[in-house]
Formats: sequence, C-alpha cells, structure tokens
Amino acid sequence: MTPPASLMPDSIFNSNLQSWAVDPASSAEVTNIVAQYQSAYGSVTVNLNRLVYWVSASQPDGEVTVEAGCNDFTGDHPAPNGQGATGTEVPIPSWAAVGGSSDQILTVYQPATDEAWEFWLAQNNGNGTWSACWGGELNMATSDGVFPNPYGETDSGISNLATKITEADVASGSIDQAIAMQVLGTECN
Repeated sequence: MTPPASLMPDSIFNSNLQSWAVDPASSAEVTNIVAQYQSAYGSVTVNLNRLVYWVSASQPDGEVTVEAGCNDFTGDHPAPNGQGATGTEVPIPSWAAVGGSSDQILTVYQPATDEAWEFWLAQNNGNGTWSACWGGELNMATSDGVFPNPYGETDSGISNLATKITEADVASGSIDQAIAMQVLGTECN
C-alpha cells in the first residue's frame, strides 16, 4: 500500500502522469529493457519481496546497527533537512521479516509521524534488535521521494515506498504515477 496522496507533495512519484506526452522512443526503450532483462534473468516479473510494514504511533522502537564494513546510515553523515540518517532507534514490529529476495529489504512506515525507514540487507538479530548494510529515513510529508546521498535502501536513493505499485493500481489497469525499475548497469545501452 502506498502512502496517502497527501504525502510527498513535491515528488514526481506523487504526480499524475496521464497528461504527459509519451516519448516517441518509449516503445523501443521498453523492448530493449525487456530483452536485456530476459537475457540476464529469463523473464520479467513483478518484485513481490518488498514488504512495507505500517506501524502505529505506539509501536516501540528497536535498536538498529550497521553491519561491519557497510555504509553508516545511522547518523554520522550530515542529513539535509533532517532527512536521511535513520538514527539507531526505529519502530520495527517484533513480527517483521525481510523480503524473500537476496536484497533482504525492510521498509517501515509510521503514518502518525509521516516517517518511513528503508533498509537493505536487513537482519533480525533477535531481542528487538536489527542490523543492515544500507538504509535511510524520510519524512514523507516533506520528501520528494529521494534520499539524500549517501542514504536510502537503493544505490539510486529512490525510495521503495515512494514507487510502490499497489494491487489497486494493477486492478485498475493503469499506473498513473512515476515508478522505479532496476536495469542492468553494464548491459544497458
């Protein structure tokens, strides 16, 4: 489920794109991306391994640490506008689990505070503690959907939550907002 439309007011990920002109090269680009992806992975699929946990204001915080040798996303780098660094206390539910892919994605959204936390290579260490290799926090009421460098779950800094495609989007037959996708860096033309 994506955040309510009132969040990320300045984000392209919260913009209706129905009136935008389609680039004349769009069809050829999509064909190229699909062919490269199929060549590398066999088929194009929707990633169902990026769960989002919506938590209440009363959700207790748990400790989050940085895995050895990984980017310190907890606060050692200056974070513009108070966004980016996660701090070491995050309201992760005790029953949370990472997505089923090797990326081990964990996303937590707290509507009462408009805060979202996203982690890559997250691990539940037990006793309410977690660790990760990469991560970030955004205030979804003021964010444009992109983490400031060097934060976020992805190398691009684009928020997982900001680009979610919901079951309602799929059922409607139309995705009218900007989305994100990953392509093969060295294979793309």
